[in-house]
Amino acid sequence: MQQEAAPTPNQPPLRGTVEHQLWRFALIANKSSPHPLDWKRFYQFIVVAHGRRIKWTAGELKSKLRAFGFDERHAQDLASAYWHSRCALYMQKPRLITESHCGWMKKNGIPWN
Repeated sequence: MQQEAAPTPNQPPLRGTVEHQLWRFALIANKSSPHPLDWKRFYQFIVVAHGRRIKWTAGELKSKLRAFGFDERHAQDLASAYWHSRCALYMQKPRLITESHCGWMKKNGIPWN
């Protein structure tokens, strides 16, 4: 099976995919100071990623954002927003009071010491 090439401004990913949502955000986002419409597109990406159960970690998203031209600080900030948003969406479903958050937060998110 041939691996798909990384998306570029000239070669977008397949429309309707999570990768397309991220590409759409990254292509036109103000990379130094996101505009409210940039945040709207970013949150739309997060909802689609969550709905499709994409298992990207904050670190993986940060790497993808760096590849799209975001600097280290902004890529980290967006990756943190992504992870916290995914956690909030995860918690929307009813959970047992005895269910520990430590397992799923350590698995894909920011390390907890």
